[in-house]
Amino acid sequence: MKTKLMMVAALLSLTALPAMAAVNLKMLNDSTPAYTMQVLEQIGDVKPGVYASICIEKDETFSLNTSYYGVMNENYEATRGGNVWSGEIGKSAVVASDGADQLDYSSAWLFTQFVTKNPDYQNQAALQNAIHYIEAENTALTNIQIGSAGWNPNKNLWQKYVEDALASGANSYGGVRVLNLWADAAHTKFAQDQIVYVPAPGAIVLASMGMAFVGYLRRRQSI
Repeated sequence: MKTKLMMVAALLSLTALPAMAAVNLKMLNDSTPAYTMQVLEQIGDVKPGVYASICIEKDETFSLNTSYYGVMNENYEATRGGNVWSGEIGKSAVVASDGADQLDYSSAWLFTQFVTKNPDYQNQAALQNAIHYIEAENTALTNIQIGSAGWNPNKNLWQKYVEDALASGANSYGGVRVLNLWADAAHTKFAQDQIVYVPAPGAIVLASMGMAFVGYLRRRQSI
């Protein structure tokens, strides 16, 4: 009887253990931005599917065809911080963030232009450089102050992207989400945090209706 009770207690203790988190996303390419992310299980309001993504931390990395543990950051922050502008973007010093590195609204605006297919913002290298500049993540770029001799948006597209984003007056994140990536279930091994775009529910419905209407027209034409 005592042995049976011990076995039951052992089984109950096992069922009481918290379930370990499973990998919930996979980075499909690491060659050039924008990257491609496959969300395997819903993360916050980011549903399973394939998304374009852009990194917001230059000094962290991820690997091709590798799965990660993703967490949606409700404060829109990168996990390790990195650098920030001490004052106005492009016109002040770059300093360490001390762990509080929140995504700037202008970065979200710029990424939104890309994913919603605005033809003026489809150069991926310029997009990544502009976001790294706004987020103060690339020293080689942030050493160039806006208005200095090295600042020529007519020649350097990423600089034009920066100026447009800062002039946009963006004051919200819209559909942009920050996903913190981890290489382990315990969230101790940092990977490169990404931003993705979640379409508004109404946009998804309209897109579905549009596809259905196209299908209807094709069926009519085949009759």
